[in-house]
Amino acid sequence: MSKLYIFGIGGTGARVIRSLTMLLASGVRIEADEVVPIIVDVDLTNGNTVQSEETLKWYQKIRSRVQPESEFFTTPMRTIGQITGADPTAMFRFSFDSTHQKKFRDFIDYSKLSAEDQFMVNLLYSEEYLDDELTEGFKGKPNMGSVALNTLTSMDEYDQFVNSFQPGDRIFVVSSIFGGTGAAGFPILLKNFCSQKSDPKLQKALKGALTVMPYFGVQADNESQIDSNTFHAKTKAALAYYEKNLSGLHHLYYLADTIKELYPNFEGSTGQRNKAHVIEVLGALAIIDFARQTFETSGAKTLCHEFALKEDGEVLTFTNLPDPAQALIKAPLIRFLYLYYIMQFLLRSERKDAWIKNIFGSASALNDEDAKLLQKFLYMYADWITELAENKRAFEPFYMQQFAESFAHALVKGYQLEPGGLFRTGLDDNYIISALGSNSRQLPATLTTMGKLIKAGYAATDAVIQRFYK
Repeated sequence: MSKLYIFGIGGTGARVIRSLTMLLASGVRIEADEVVPIIVDVDLTNGNTVQSEETLKWYQKIRSRVQPESEFFTTPMRTIGQITGADPTAMFRFSFDSTHQKKFRDFIDYSKLSAEDQFMVNLLYSEEYLDDELTEGFKGKPNMGSVALNTLTSMDEYDQFVNSFQPGDRIFVVSSIFGGTGAAGFPILLKNFCSQKSDPKLQKALKGALTVMPYFGVQADNESQIDSNTFHAKTKAALAYYEKNLSGLHHLYYLADTIKELYPNFEGSTGQRNKAHVIEVLGALAIIDFARQTFETSGAKTLCHEFALKEDGEVLTFTNLPDPAQALIKAPLIRFLYLYYIMQFLLRSERKDAWIKNIFGSASALNDEDAKLLQKFLYMYADWITELAENKRAFEPFYMQQFAESFAHALVKGYQLEPGGLFRTGLDDNYIISALGSNSRQLPATLTTMGKLIKAGYAATDAVIQRFYK
């Protein structure tokens, strides 16, 4: 079994992992038997990191309730601790307890350094830098991040990663290069993977990375150490370093955007919870593309990849994406939205539809734990879709503002569909209910309720795709 290890560094890395999780939940396929997401962030309470980890946990809960071959939630996602058995309850992140509630000077044991070493440190770091609290990360300072993140290889989680890695497994690193954590973490990880002292399996593995350049800004705040006016200078400096220091990397993906939302200026912690962005969806597609690559196509030099829209615009729909991207995500995202529609509007206690009886029997559908679990994740999916539409640049393939019962025909942009009529077959609740009924009659008795919901839901939503969205 081949595993794809994905290191998501900092807030951008965590958000790309969240988007990848949503794509896999919707049924997008990835060329890996198992995905192992690893979030690397010193800021333990970062809003986006916590959100992404919660998304992964809910994905796991549902995946554990379906058959190995599932139409939605297609690919197993596990932590390193679950793979090795070292800690089945482990989180999807490396723990940086050594930096928690510490100033940078305490982290480097400044007071214990010799006078000569203290003099050298003072040349490199100002008093302001030395007194920075690391609890909320590096606040856009890669020269601090590079020191703290060098402790990665001494962590128990890193040892578990090395021990779980097998021939045929792959590594992908996601990071931004205009902040502190991502810009510092990526080259450090790559250096350790390729070092002659590292495990030979890591040295020989196919390795890829996504480098995300500026795609958002932050509002000006004199009290904050984060200033988006410095983003481009940091990007140029990082790219200049990468040009000569990325040996051992087979594939490098670049993403950036010129249309930028200005986010509230939070240095870290729970307040730093940026909305989902189309760049992060494209970042997830970079991971999927990398999983398809082979050693034969990689060669000795690093292959660089960029992404271009089929048609530019401030508000994107499916038609703005190039054909390969549309072919990959359009149908799955539509299916998953209609599954949300089913669970939101068609699963009602007062309804006596055949599909409800076929799946739940005489039990109460609304009180079923599997139904509640699936509904919870679908709410998270709807939030993600809504965030993408509210951002700049916006990705808005659906009419989420008019998402309501009896509007099944008016959910996807670019399609003028009609509901059913007396002498007309259209897309409405009755059509979906009929598809659910016919596809839930002979479900295997061995399936869990979740398995039945997924199988019947996929078949019914695929019938919608085949009839109305081809």
